[in-house]
Amino acid sequence: SSLFCAPCCSGADELAGRFVSPGLASMPFVNFDHIAREWRCKFSADSDNASLMAAQAKLEDILADVSSIEGVVSVQRVVCGGCLDFKVVTK
Repeated sequence: SSLFCAPCCSGADELAGRFVSPGLASMPFVNFDHIAREWRCKFSADSDNASLMAAQAKLEDILADVSSIEGVVSVQRVVCGGCLDFKVVTK
């Protein structure tokens, strides 16, 4: 199965019973099974990654609510220590 990450600013049009980004409507060779939303923020390594720990705590606070939304297949957290990214991908 493939994944398409829908940008926050794009609208969605229904095409052949599937929701697609307007930019993908002109690319029929692009197929996907799921549309994902990515929340992304930067954290600081200061104070032993205190901002990373705070972001993780906030995610844990809302994880059950986000996971229980109708249609949500999965929620993944991605952390990159090199570029200091904290991402949450909801599929």
